[in-house]
Amino acid sequence: MYKGETESAIRKFNELIENFPTSDLTLTARLWKAKALYNSNKDDDAILTIDELLPDAEKNGENDIIIEALMLKGQIQIDREDYTYAVDVYEKATNISGSGALLAIAQYQLGLCQSRLGNYREAAEAFKKVEDYNPTVTKKYQAQLREGVMLSISGQHEKALEVLENLKGQALRLDEKGMVELEIANTYKRMSDTIIAFTMYDRIDSVYKKTDAAAKSYYERGLSYENDYKDYRRALSFYEKAKSEFPSSEITPIAQKKFQYLTRYFKLNDDLIKFDSLLVVKTKADLLGINNDSLQIAEDISKVENIIVNSENRALEDTNDLITEVNSQEEDESYDIIDEDLEPLPEEHSLLEARTAHSPLVNKAMRDGEIENMQSGENAETILAKGISADSLNGQKKVVTSGQYSKVSLDSLKKLISQTKFELGVLFLLDMNLYDSALYVYQDLVENFPESKYAPRAYYSMAEIYRERYDSLMVDSLYKIILNKYEQTEYSNQVKRSLGIKIDNNSVEPADSLYAEGEKLLNSGDVANACKCFEDITIEYPSSPQAAKALYALGWIQEVVFINNDSATSIYQKLIKNYPNSIYTAEVKPKLAIKEDPKTVDKYIKINEIQGIAKTVPPKKEQNNPGELDQNKRSQEQLMRNQSPDEEPNQDEEEPEEEEPEDTDDGG
Repeated sequence: MYKGETESAIRKFNELIENFPTSDLTLTARLWKAKALYNSNKDDDAILTIDELLPDAEKNGENDIIIEALMLKGQIQIDREDYTYAVDVYEKATNISGSGALLAIAQYQLGLCQSRLGNYREAAEAFKKVEDYNPTVTKKYQAQLREGVMLSISGQHEKALEVLENLKGQALRLDEKGMVELEIANTYKRMSDTIIAFTMYDRIDSVYKKTDAAAKSYYERGLSYENDYKDYRRALSFYEKAKSEFPSSEITPIAQKKFQYLTRYFKLNDDLIKFDSLLVVKTKADLLGINNDSLQIAEDISKVENIIVNSENRALEDTNDLITEVNSQEEDESYDIIDEDLEPLPEEHSLLEARTAHSPLVNKAMRDGEIENMQSGENAETILAKGISADSLNGQKKVVTSGQYSKVSLDSLKKLISQTKFELGVLFLLDMNLYDSALYVYQDLVENFPESKYAPRAYYSMAEIYRERYDSLMVDSLYKIILNKYEQTEYSNQVKRSLGIKIDNNSVEPADSLYAEGEKLLNSGDVANACKCFEDITIEYPSSPQAAKALYALGWIQEVVFINNDSATSIYQKLIKNYPNSIYTAEVKPKLAIKEDPKTVDKYIKINEIQGIAKTVPPKKEQNNPGELDQNKRSQEQLMRNQSPDEEPNQDEEEPEEEEPEDTDDGG
């Protein structure tokens, strides 16, 4: 068993049970057989063995065996997230007279299950009773700390502070004392006494540097600035500190995710300001009186500032970089860049780098390795910047030729703006859980850019938000718009599936061809452009069956090609969140050590303390290539989720994916 050879262990336990039925070791062997079955992932067989064991153990007065067997049964229910059943099992175990050490663990597990059910008062009582048995020093500390947390969450703040202050006065390790002070600060925060709370957080940062407490202290302030004060800049700063303070902390990947989506939020907003500002300049050039041959910024910048400040309270930013970013997208069919015969603009950053620099999906390792050889060009001479003046130019006049403006068409700018707005809406909806903000952005998109390819996607996302709000009238209205105005899109097909309308399945979905292109690039060694294809699928075709597959491919590349587990983990977590029922989600779940739920950090703590040995995981098979998962399992793929508003839409009927040959080496 301790070597992890569970099948051999089961065989030996069976030999003992069958050959020596009257031995004093038989009941113990049956208990260990149940443990071996559990460690072999044969939970049902383990429960059957336990149920057969309990009457015989009770008949022979083997109370400790009964307690351990019940604890194992409770652990199986915890693994299945059936906490109500687990509570019943642990309560039964704690009512049996036996080993104090075992009962202390059972009582602690009971408290954890009650907390998972949201029964915080009952959980506090359960943790308090741990001391009645014979807990270890560590278990006693953990129980008292959690008792204080449960009292605090349940609103019993004074009792919580009393328990925590008493615990703080005991002989504790430095990291343990830091966690106690953190929970005291959290209690004051729940009491809305942020002055004391934030003062204590500052102290924790200084006294307990590079500890779990310090990481969580940064994270708590990030949550406050994000959710309570809507100060995303300061929230971003605290999340950045939280994610690097104590890498093994359970909040590290959560802080990393928040840092990524807030970074993305600011990037998208900055892009909108730049695109809108350039659009204003291009459409208002005549009104500004700009000379067609040249523009003296020192003389005319005030005119630009007046327009921008009045409309957006922000002036133009680094126009050359903006034009470079837009112009570099000439290869993309979705952008119409005019004057194709002109010399390429100087490039400081390629399109791929511009996309990946702020992408939560593609890691810096790829950008550094793949993009370096793609960069070319010289520095530009022209800059329009916020608040620029003759003085700030140090007496030098910068000239922008009219040709610079003509390199980007109005249609191209409008397409960029519509794409950015759509991505911002997705960010609001899926990552930030700001549904009203998402609706506002989507509504703005469909009103101002009705011909954009993102318009039907925006309508569909709006319909899903209203569907989760049980507003069937709005859903029906939006569905009609999609069917009437965007009949040839995949979103129209999605609506038809939802309404039970027959659709034409002969057409080739664009996401399918895009994934095939990405897979071809990946196989040829062009990893950078393969990642671009896969990421485009996740952004442009989130309802396609290929979306989950593309996310898996991006994670697989980070894990296997670049060997960057942090980026791979982030992508896999997004896959699990957006497509929980996907077969690709089932493939990556064992790779992740925590579950994703930022609102309840305590749920990330693994409840697995009752085993004599840790549950072993069978040896992993060779890594699957994204295109090599078992074809028979793909029927389990669901396009979108329908559980809550922060999830993407679901479809009632799946489209068949392009058949791929089975991998005979690893079985799928």
